[in-house]
Amino acid sequence: MRHRSFNKYFRVLLLIVSVITLFFLLKYIGFNKVDEAFQSIGLKGALIITIFGFSENFFDALALKYSFIKKLPILKVWVLNCAGSIVNTVIPWDAGEVVKGTLVSKFLTLSESISGIVLWNYFHKLSRSLSLVFIVVVSLIFGTDLNSALLWIVIVVVAISFVPYLFMKLLINAEISHKLLKFLSSFWKKDYSNLIKKTKKLDKTLKNFKKENPHNFKRVFLFQFSARIISWLTFVVVAFMVGFDAPFAEVSLLYCAVNLGMYIFSIIPVKIGVGEGASYVIFSFFGFDGGIGLLITFILRLKAIFTLGVLSLFVGTLFNNTKVNVCDREKE
Repeated sequence: MRHRSFNKYFRVLLLIVSVITLFFLLKYIGFNKVDEAFQSIGLKGALIITIFGFSENFFDALALKYSFIKKLPILKVWVLNCAGSIVNTVIPWDAGEVVKGTLVSKFLTLSESISGIVLWNYFHKLSRSLSLVFIVVVSLIFGTDLNSALLWIVIVVVAISFVPYLFMKLLINAEISHKLLKFLSSFWKKDYSNLIKKTKKLDKTLKNFKKENPHNFKRVFLFQFSARIISWLTFVVVAFMVGFDAPFAEVSLLYCAVNLGMYIFSIIPVKIGVGEGASYVIFSFFGFDGGIGLLITFILRLKAIFTLGVLSLFVGTLFNNTKVNVCDREKE
């Protein structure tokens, strides 16, 4: 109990630190700049950004829907996915995936929930890297004045982004989880045979997903990739709305750098403020106004919190019939 209470208060403390960090970053670039940015966006621009946000979330939800072996209504998956994703927006280390898995397990078995969430994350890593490759190619076709050395830095970093995907692919193909559990259980006196059996089943489900569900395999990737493209276009639109005077190709390359930078900085135990700070550093590193980078990321953060938060409000209504769903599941 004490351990849980400590974790709870520690997370609250980190959130407070995050908000304070963001406040001082915005103060550093000037609140007048923030005000000018919001005025330049206006209500029409805010509506466009919001539509982009809901669209990205919807495609991510579609990808999650087809990651599960059993069918769930898209609206239900959309709400559950938003509830988990909003946690990821403010808390690092993909804590929202645990929340997402816990919520989905109310409607599916725990193993079905876990396998679906793992598959979604597997495709998320793949779609992230491939979309960045696509964006770099598009940027080169449009042409860029970016220094060749800096351009190569972006290309190398994009290539490195495949490492998490390749690592996860290795784990799935080699069925690592149950083997590791079996190895560790040899040092414990308790009987974990039932748990090992479940993890072995999970490993096989993940490994055989493409073979047994070829259409869903394609759908999950296609929807994930579409969501990442929408994320890129949203970044470009926001950049132009706040008056960032740079060619389309260079804005796109900056998106790649910021996207990967925020992913790397996610290991830091605070998220709000850190992402904005990372954008400031990245824009400055490439010779642009770091304040603009901070503003773009800040606006995108607000967009994510709003669009994810609106749908997350409906989580409670989903559990009105949870008991019925559990009973039906047990009969199966």
